[in-house]
Order: sequence, then C-alpha cells, then structure tokens
Amino acid sequence: MSDKVVLPLLVVLSLLSGCSTTLPPLEHRQVEPFVPVGLRVSMLTTGRKGDTSNRQVVQRLQQSGSFSWLDEGISRNGYSLLIVEPAGKRANTGVVLLGALTLLTLPLPVSYEQHLRGTVFKDGVPIKSYDYRRDGWGVLAWYVPMPFDRNKRDMLDELLGDIEREQTIPKQR
Repeated sequence: MSDKVVLPLLVVLSLLSGCSTTLPPLEHRQVEPFVPVGLRVSMLTTGRKGDTSNRQVVQRLQQSGSFSWLDEGISRNGYSLLIVEPAGKRANTGVVLLGALTLLTLPLPVSYEQHLRGTVFKDGVPIKSYDYRRDGWGVLAWYVPMPFDRNKRDMLDELLGDIEREQTIPKQR
C-alpha cells in the first residue's frame, strides 16, 4: 500500500478511536479506608489519551472510598501502590486497516488480551504483586464499544478486593 493511502486511513482511524468511553465507577466498597498510600498509575496509552486514562483511574480510586489519602508517587516511607497495564494482545494491523478502509462500518471480529498489575510497596520495597488478565473477542466497528474500560474497572475492583482481603495495606483505624 502506498503512503498516500495508509496515512489518511491512519488519520481516520485515530479520529474514530478518539471517541472512547470513560472508565465506569468502581463497584468495590469497604467500610474502613486504607492508611494513606502513595499511588503511581501508568497505563499503556501515551500522549493526552494516556494522561486522561491515568487521571480517570486515580479519580475512580479516590471515589471508591478505599483510600483515606492518595499521594502521587512511590514513597520511601509508608505504603505505596503502583498500577501498570502491561502490553497485551490487541487487534492485528490487517484487521485495523480493513476496518479503516470501510470506515469501521463493517463489523470485524477481533480478539484481545488485556492485563493489569498492581504492586504494593512498604517503605519503597515491593511486598506483593497482583496480576489480572482479561481476554476475549470484540467487534471492530464505530458503533460497538470495545470492553476495555469495563475490563479495566473489573480488574481494579479485584485488585482492591484482594488487597483488602489479604490485608496487604492496613486499614486506617
């Protein structure tokens, strides 16, 4: 394919993919919040969309009521939580290009794999890591939302539930 065709297709695809949904509120609730925690969120996406995704995760964690205080970064004193989204398997380039050629009107099945890792630190030393994975099939079309945000919310809920159940971070009394 020539550059004259590929570049406009990528521009159209990026414009259409910019219309994404926001991260749904977390369902995890606990009676007593954790002690103050340093938080670092590093999601896969880059640029402005990545900043927005990171802010949404922080905002949803604050709204969950699980934390008495969230501070930015990994602290050398006290507890910290690092949440990252390791690379997973996304739609292959051929399917994305075909979708772009049809302006994402022809529904194309795609498989995906999505990961989330949460690592708890105590005084700057990692004490426990939690890994979560979602995989499945979606439809590449502008009118069918992909389940990435819902999966991310579910994995964050599981992370908070596991930290609470295992008492990796103590609760504020």
